Amino acid sequence: MKHSEAGFTLMETLLSIAIILTTSCILVTAVTASIKTLSQTYAAINTTLSIARTDRFIRNKAGSLYIPYWANSQPCIDSFCDELYRSEIGDKIISVNVIRDSRCFYRGLEVIYSIGKKEIKTIALFPVIPVMEPVQ
Repeated sequence: MKHSEAGFTLMETLLSIAIILTTSCILVTAVTASIKTLSQTYAAINTTLSIARTDRFIRNKAGSLYIPYWANSQPCIDSFCDELYRSEIGDKIISVNVIRDSRCFYRGLEVIYSIGKKEIKTIALFPVIPVMEPVQ
């Protein structure tokens, strides 16, 4: 009987199976890590977009506030702050502080709000600068 050498030996077959298994384990680990990183990146992008939208909303609101120089500013500021708390971002707001200059004129607002686990501070200035100075 003649011995044929046309096939693979047992060692060659086992070695090729081991190489294929090792390569597939490395590939599965890499794909799993990539998916995890992708989901973290997606969450970070959503948080950043939410911060940008909230910041733009606050700045647009502050930019649309008009306080006449002859009027008492406090009621305007109070109603503006109430409007901020009642708005779509009201549940995110932690605090709203008024920014005054050295002459005690209102210049803007400092709004601290939270998105996710981050606290963000936005300083939004009012577009109108009083023309009258206080009499001393």
